[in-house]
Amino acid sequence: LLGYWGPAIALEGNTPGAQVFNNDIFDIQDGNPNPWGIGVNIEDNTGVATVNINNNSFKNLDYGIANAVTTTVDGTCNYWDVGVPTFAGNVNVSPYLTDGTDDMPGMIGFQSVPGSCGGLLPILNVSTGVCYPTIQLGFDFAVAGEILEIQPADYTEGSQIVVHQDITLQGQGKLITTLRPGFNTGSSGDSRGFILVEAGIEFHLEELTVNGLGNLVYQSIRHKGFGTVDNVRFTEIKFNESGPNYSGVAIAAFGNGDVDVTNSMFDEIGRVGVLYFGSGISNSLFKNNMYVGKGAGDWLDYALDISAGAGVTVEDNMISDCIGVASSDGSSSGGILVTTYFGPGTNSTITNNEILNNTTGIAVGFDGSDVSSVVATYNNITGNAFGVTSTAPQVDATYNWWGDASGPSGEGFGVGDAVSTNVIFCPWLDNAWDAMPTAGLAVTGIQNLSLIHI
Repeated sequence: LLGYWGPAIALEGNTPGAQVFNNDIFDIQDGNPNPWGIGVNIEDNTGVATVNINNNSFKNLDYGIANAVTTTVDGTCNYWDVGVPTFAGNVNVSPYLTDGTDDMPGMIGFQSVPGSCGGLLPILNVSTGVCYPTIQLGFDFAVAGEILEIQPADYTEGSQIVVHQDITLQGQGKLITTLRPGFNTGSSGDSRGFILVEAGIEFHLEELTVNGLGNLVYQSIRHKGFGTVDNVRFTEIKFNESGPNYSGVAIAAFGNGDVDVTNSMFDEIGRVGVLYFGSGISNSLFKNNMYVGKGAGDWLDYALDISAGAGVTVEDNMISDCIGVASSDGSSSGGILVTTYFGPGTNSTITNNEILNNTTGIAVGFDGSDVSSVVATYNNITGNAFGVTSTAPQVDATYNWWGDASGPSGEGFGVGDAVSTNVIFCPWLDNAWDAMPTAGLAVTGIQNLSLIHI
């Protein structure tokens, strides 16, 4: 069929209860500049909810089914010659026929092979019930505020995911659902991101693992918008982590709003867990997360890099094993880095955290002109070569446990983790801090000495 406007079957007007079964529809073309080679076209139709389009064969079409109304139409158990359904609008196409053989070739039309309706599309729009072959197509056809869910336990997206409208992407738990990139990201500009969130977009990611194993991933999320990341594990996010790039960032947040990261895990990260960059990040929350560094080696680890005017509250996290050293220039690792090197106004409140076994637990400042503002209290800072350091700014690091009742070493008076100059450490705790102490344990004893090092 060749024409200017050529759907094979048009359900226009009101067609409640219409049934489109057992048709063999193929080679539909038209001369319209837009793709209008359509098997079944639906528009201006209030009866869509009771329309059924099943057990048809769609071959060599732009779209097997196109639905121009908002109500979802039943398009399950059809065969699509490209392997996965090609459709437009709200069409429920999953499950679909996996075998395009006509079971009764002597009959007119198409008779499906029994038991062949088992193909499942991996991405479900929870809000509409429509499934899609890729996350990107799901985003492209979704409307603001909808939720997409990854159905398989292990799913790979073959190209960059661009988030261009407010959306939630979720799995079924970070120990259940794994999302992988099927490509290497770029090393400059927006090509760095596996998931690219455009400016002004509200994006929520939750209940899954992002695993970059086998690919170079510069940034798993390149976030220019705002939103949340909750109950997500990031692992194997690396981009030549031992040089020359020394990179791999789980989340790079530098947009026009806050990105809260909660209840998440980071391990085998090339360089940085979360990079908070710029004054658009004014009040972000990093809470109840775990970052485990790669240990000793020719690489770097920072759970957090907060800079260029960003403001972040860091609480109730565990950060450990950031001890790598880059052989290229001798750069060292740290649990948390806060600096105004790239712009003024950087500030952070760091409280109730376990910060242990790092080269530096909390590193404040990049050089002598740094003016970062940091308050770090009620943390357990132990087993680090340096607990807290500052290149210039005065850091309030009072009421911390330094691993020994005598307090911090270095500029301090005790044998606990060392502190540098410009770190106020008195008073300190003489036992480990526990935000929810067990009855009978002395966990908040305070040593209050008059001498304060500045």
